[in-house]
Amino acid sequence: MKRAISFWLLVFSFCFVSTVWAQNGAVTARWTAEPTTFTVGDPVVLTLIVAHPAGWRVIPADLPTTWGDLELITNGTAFVQAEQDGRETTYQVFDVTAWQPGSVAMPDLDLQISDADGVLTAVQALPISLTVQSVLEADDTTLRDIKPQASLELSPLARQYLLLGLSVLLVIGAFGLFAMLSRRSKKTAVMLPDTRTPLRIALDELDTIEQDDLPAKGLFKPHYSRITDTVRRYLAREYNITTMERTSFEIDYDLAETEAISADNRRFLMQLLNDADLVKFAKVTPDTADAREFINEARQFIDTAAAGTDTVNRVRTDDNTGDDA
Repeated sequence: MKRAISFWLLVFSFCFVSTVWAQNGAVTARWTAEPTTFTVGDPVVLTLIVAHPAGWRVIPADLPTTWGDLELITNGTAFVQAEQDGRETTYQVFDVTAWQPGSVAMPDLDLQISDADGVLTAVQALPISLTVQSVLEADDTTLRDIKPQASLELSPLARQYLLLGLSVLLVIGAFGLFAMLSRRSKKTAVMLPDTRTPLRIALDELDTIEQDDLPAKGLFKPHYSRITDTVRRYLAREYNITTMERTSFEIDYDLAETEAISADNRRFLMQLLNDADLVKFAKVTPDTADAREFINEARQFIDTAAAGTDTVNRVRTDDNTGDDA
């Protein structure tokens, strides 16, 4: 019996000493609210204020999204402020709200604070009471009709500006629709394949070059370039070899590999390409008649190559090659 009485006396003494120490010795924790009375859904600023000795640190509270009858909006960070008496105060600010009218009691909050030696101590911040008001007035049960749509009176000048703005928007929209449909029609246009044979394509291109008659305008270099490009494209289409951006020697080598063109025709082709190179790169200026005849020589090569016959060798003299520019 004496042992039991001694045990309870020890417990009472410990609680009494702990309470006195928490209140008067080292730490106090309290809440403030602004405002304490608010309407459903309005934000309320809660401030947790913990006074403690200098050098002590409060572990910030991490409130849940739903905290009792309150809903957490933002979980604020803690900051410390030095006081004139040498102590410090830690503040932590929270934004909360409530959705049910009536009196709202905040839940108890247990804090952890570390002293200068790193020893943790539990401190409880006592709750405060908040009052949540309804958006409706008390005892107001009267049913009201829905308010009619508000009418906006416009001045005559305002009506004119409004009509002008609508007209401009209509015109802009019409142009935008037209442009969109035009682009769409271009994208959906189907390119029909060219069903002409490589021979027919080449001869048609030479006819176009002949009609343009560039030698009459003194444009010899583009004239010879267009003719040799036509010949090169014919060879590429007909014999499936690469001819553009290739040297005459490389083209002759590829044609010899295919064995599709006789040696005489290949020599005739090399003579055509070499004559064109003199005009394009060596600045040789041919006679207008020779430049026009060059089209017929290209036709002759293409016709004989397509027919599989040999081309009659051309006899060239120094007078036929033209003069240096």
